[in-house]
Amino acid sequence: MRPEKNITLLAIGIIVLAAFFMLPANRDWMAQRVLHYWKDFTVQKNDLSPEHRKIRRYQNAYTFSKRIAGYFQQNKLTDQVLLLVPPASYFSAHGVNYPVPEPAVFYYYTGLKTVWANSPEAINANWIVKAVRGEVIVDKAADKSMLADSIRSYKKYPYRL
Repeated sequence: MRPEKNITLLAIGIIVLAAFFMLPANRDWMAQRVLHYWKDFTVQKNDLSPEHRKIRRYQNAYTFSKRIAGYFQQNKLTDQVLLLVPPASYFSAHGVNYPVPEPAVFYYYTGLKTVWANSPEAINANWIVKAVRGEVIVDKAADKSMLADSIRSYKKYPYRL
């Protein structure tokens, strides 16, 4: 191929690409998708820690769940936990911004088994999460009547995915 043809093809290619990104829909796509990912990349490349990226991505759902799990890890109780977790609407009503993940996602985050109050397994929980004065508290389920009361009170709030 002659060098003149190479230069001509290069110029045509540049013009076609420029025209492509001049169209409003394509310009918006470039700004919203490609440049957005580039900005995320430039921030994330400096901290490659998976833990840090999970905190940035999942925010309060992850950090509160890890704090709850930290209590059990600190006390070496992780093998024997079935945790009753109220819905996010319960925490919102008590002044806590904790978008509670569903039990499978909570397990993914922490390795702890959880149940919601609308599960038939809820009566078998041996630990309860609750909100007290704007704080998330973990409490031992002392007996079945206390657990049944907690289940009843949590069922007043809707669970949403």
